[in-house]
Amino acid sequence: MALSSKRDVKQKNLISSFRERLDKLGCPYIEGVDDSWIIEMIYKPGEPRIKLLQWLFSKFDSKLHEYIEPRFATAESKLDSRVQRLLFVTSTLGLCRYDDVDLIRGVTGGSRQDAFMDKLIDLVCIKDAADDPDNKAMRNPGVISESMALEDQFHHDSHLMRSLLHQEKVDSVLNPRLSLLPPDLQRQYEVAMVERGVDKDR
Repeated sequence: MALSSKRDVKQKNLISSFRERLDKLGCPYIEGVDDSWIIEMIYKPGEPRIKLLQWLFSKFDSKLHEYIEPRFATAESKLDSRVQRLLFVTSTLGLCRYDDVDLIRGVTGGSRQDAFMDKLIDLVCIKDAADDPDNKAMRNPGVISESMALEDQFHHDSHLMRSLLHQEKVDSVLNPRLSLLPPDLQRQYEVAMVERGVDKDR
């Protein structure tokens, strides 16, 4: 009994987290609905679940909407086609196996659905934060940001390395005999080596 109530509390917290993140993303399917509808969308197979997945992937990348939604097809073949295309996109992003059609349809166990939806919504939230102009304005080169696109991070870091290499002589920076000690400790070290009769160059 205690185990069941723990599971219920955990699921309630997870549903609340899903609602909060979907709301931040501006999901049209959660406006004015209660938690039972969110549970229905996430855990039950059917059109509402497929629509939610389509919306999430379209939010992740607008080009995916054109790929997932076939234009010319019957209603039945359209659903199968969307499921297959959603499966391809999902497995390509590493969120499931290439043959895990049951996960996309929503007929697998609750804990797998929890993990899948949690990762997918997180991925979309990170991408959405990366596209936010307020976040971009606060970034500096060399500062690693989870919400920065990999290509942008590469360009910022390349610019930082170029500016660093132009500040100092490259030969002195890359010198294999470069001293790691501060100058005063280096002198003390050399004096101590001479007193012991050890060649400092060895």
